[in-house]
Amino acid sequence: MEGHGNVNGAGHLIGFAVGVGRVTFEVLGHFNQPQSQQLSEAAVNRLLGGTWMAICRNDGGNYHFTSSVDAVAWDVAKEMPFVPSGLNSKPTFDRFGGIYYLGWQEATRIDGGNRSVFDVDVSHDGRIESSLTAN
Repeated sequence: MEGHGNVNGAGHLIGFAVGVGRVTFEVLGHFNQPQSQQLSEAAVNRLLGGTWMAICRNDGGNYHFTSSVDAVAWDVAKEMPFVPSGLNSKPTFDRFGGIYYLGWQEATRIDGGNRSVFDVDVSHDGRIESSLTAN
């Protein structure tokens, strides 16, 4: 049995293989740029075009996004306009039944108090990919 897509808190994309009497883990890729940000927990998925995308928690501010064509070499993570005010919370990025679900928590304040607003972006084709590769 083989698998991929597990991400630990340090931004390592880990693959694994299970053989008779052993389990092997291999770090496939690592994303931690820019060093000026405090990136930690991430959610990773493979888009329809084959590109990998990660949304990364940023302990110092808004979420950052990074992409990779091979899950080994990753672009420098950056904020994206469709997530304008993210909070320091673990994001989610899943695909069920051919539909992508990208979820994050907003840093919303109403009358001076924090509010727990969780946003979900739904996509049938992973079009977010074109936003990541545009410069």
